[in-house]
Formats: sequence, C-alpha cells, structure tokens
Amino acid sequence: MLIDLRVHLVTWNVVGRDPAEDLKEVLGLSPNADGDVSLPGIFAIGLQEVNTKPHSMILGMIFEDPWSRAIRETLAEHDYVKVKSIRLQGLLLLLFVKRIHLTYVRGVQTEYTKTGLGNLWGNKGAVTIRASVYGCSICIVNCHLAAHDSEVKQRIEHYNAIVDGQLFSDPETEYILYHDYVFWIGDLNFRISGLEPKEIEKLADNGEYDVLLEKDQLSAIMKSGEAFNEFCEMKPAFKPSYKYRIGSNEYDLLRRPSWTDRILYKVNSDVYENVTLAIEAERYSVHQSYVMSDHKPVSAIFTIKVFEGYVEKGVDFDLVESWLLGQDAVCKYSLFEKTESTSWDWIGLFKTGFSSLDDYATYVWAAPNNAVDENQQEQQDLRVRCRVTFSELNVSPGIYQLLYISSDFGNILGMSGEFQVKPIDSHS
Repeated sequence: MLIDLRVHLVTWNVVGRDPAEDLKEVLGLSPNADGDVSLPGIFAIGLQEVNTKPHSMILGMIFEDPWSRAIRETLAEHDYVKVKSIRLQGLLLLLFVKRIHLTYVRGVQTEYTKTGLGNLWGNKGAVTIRASVYGCSICIVNCHLAAHDSEVKQRIEHYNAIVDGQLFSDPETEYILYHDYVFWIGDLNFRISGLEPKEIEKLADNGEYDVLLEKDQLSAIMKSGEAFNEFCEMKPAFKPSYKYRIGSNEYDLLRRPSWTDRILYKVNSDVYENVTLAIEAERYSVHQSYVMSDHKPVSAIFTIKVFEGYVEKGVDFDLVESWLLGQDAVCKYSLFEKTESTSWDWIGLFKTGFSSLDDYATYVWAAPNNAVDENQQEQQDLRVRCRVTFSELNVSPGIYQLLYISSDFGNILGMSGEFQVKPIDSHS
C-alpha cells in the first residue's frame, strides 16, 4: 500500500553572507505550526556561494557552519532531525526528516562533482544526497553551474558530467537518474535571452511570465533534449529570482533578470510490479521578503508516494525505566529476523529532542550476533536477543533515547522510548 510523503525543497545563492534573516518563511513555518499535519516529512535545503573565506573554511572543519546551525535550530523547533549534509566549497546540501520517519530512512550516501577550472575546482559543480525512504529511492542534487548569458554550452556539459559521473553503491540506483524520485535544485544560471534588462523588468512587473519563458534558456534546452529533458518543472509564476540590488526588491539592471534558481523533478513511476509511483507538484515560490542576497530564495513542495511502514531490517529496544549516573547501564535489544549486526554498528545515547545524528552524548559498539542475552527468546521467536553495557555512565542528567546505527550507510535500525538518566543519590 502506498502513502503520501511531503517534501519541501529550498535553493538559495547566499553570495557568501551568513544568515541574518528569520528563516521561517522560506521553510514554510509559522510560530503556531507545531502539530500542523501539513508540515512535510522531509526538508532538503541547497545553498550556493556559502562563505569560502579561509578562516570560515577552517572553522567549518571544526564547528558547524552558520547556515547549517541556523537551519537546524529553526527546524528543531518543529521536531526535525538533520540526517545528512555535504559541502563542496560554497555548495551546501542539508537533509532533514521529521523524527517519526527516522527509522524508515536507509542507505544514505553522498556524492559530488567539481566542474570549475577544468573540473578541478569546486567553485562550480554539484553535491548530492541519496537515500531510501519507506522503501523508495530519492536522490537530491544541488548544483551551481557556469555563469553568464553566453555559457549555455558549458552548462549543458556540466549537467552531463554530473549525471554521468556520480555513482552510488546500489546497482539498481547506481546513477542519479535511476532513482525512483529525483529532485534537481540550485543556481542553474540559465538566463533570459534576446530581451534587454528593462524589457524583462517590465514584463515581470506585469506578470507576463509566459512571454519571458519563451526566452528562457533552460526551457529551450529541455525542449531540445540537450539537457534536463528527463525532468519536469512547475511553470514559474513568479518574478525572476536574480539579479537584485542587495538590501532591496529592485533589480540590478546591469544584468538581465532571470530565473537562475530552479527546482526540477523526475519520477520513475513504473519500476515496481503492480505499483505506480507518483509525484504531485504542489507549490513553486520565490520569497521576495529576503534581501540579503542578489538572489531570492526559491522553494517548492511536492507530495510523493512511498510504501507504508516499509522496513527491511530493524532493532527493538527493551523498555528502559531509568539509568543511574556512575553506574553500569545495561541496554537490551532484539534484532529483527534477517537483521545482522556487526562489531562496527553502534548504539548512541541521545538527549530527547536531539536535532542531529552528531548530537550523541555517548555510545558503545553493538554486540555481534553471537552475543546473546542470557534470557534467550522462546524457540518460535526468530529474533536475536543482545545486550551491551554503557560502563560507569557519565553524562548530564536528563531524558534520553537510544539509537541503533548500522555501520553501512549509518542506517537508524531502531530507536528506544524516552527514559530518565538521574544522579545516584536521587534513586529511591
């Protein structure tokens, strides 16, 4: 049975500036949005031209960069967890999922392609995250292609280099275009040709977008089959997102206003027997209220069909009532049938409300399959029982959860209920 899963995508060229404006609007959030069933299951945010000054890059190797932190903290208020990120110089792609979906996200991988300076430099190129969500494969590409009106041929070449060059480990989804769902976002840099900047501005002000689309380079090459012809796009019903005077909503007419910032999508609908996958494009928007860049952020919302409750492998944690600080804490769990653990799997202790898989307070390596709990299951139960120990527990008091994370792709195979970790003197 198929169910709906909503996906919210954002692309924004931030011209080297750190976040200085409230991000709730572009993320489709409002102060009273908690509990709103319309909130998406997945967020993917692609940024271009994130600050690449040497000191920023060095700090980014040690600490979370300002954009990742600002987006994570904004989404954490609504119970989202950062599953993966990838950065290539100024390109940054972030993937978040609603907490209730965490154990249904598997096979997360990243890839990148450099297309700048003869494919040696990452100032232009693409970063990609792929994953299986409820049994359906999803691939998200964030790119920054060659600039300037005249570089159409180079942008086409860069597209082909990206789709041909990025490879993933699953042979069924080895290439980007093999995935069930593909989203391609970014500063594609295609321009509106054959019109003067003032003419484009006037047509945009009058809402004559169809006239502008006839002169849009991306629309032309999609029709000709030179590039991106595998993809669809909702028709932009908004003013071109580039180029604005920073700090205003006025175009900088030294350049032709253009829809450089795009969100494209693709579905391979008939890859499963007796099942038809589908995607519904709900909204495609530019966010004019943001003035910190010469690009306006662009967002889109989609609903995709995925398999209900699909889990291949998993772990069930035994109920934990509480643990005491300074004492050995025993964790017991069961592996689902056909689930194999390795000595490189790990179990992390996370404070409730964690917003990233990097937020663990402590961890232990998982027990291999032969580390069976002494209270072995009855014969008809095919699950393997295991136990591990957190020695002399040393974390701050609070409410915690356990996550079982596999060594292959960092799959979250299980998540425990919440329990309290408290000082030994509070034990009654």
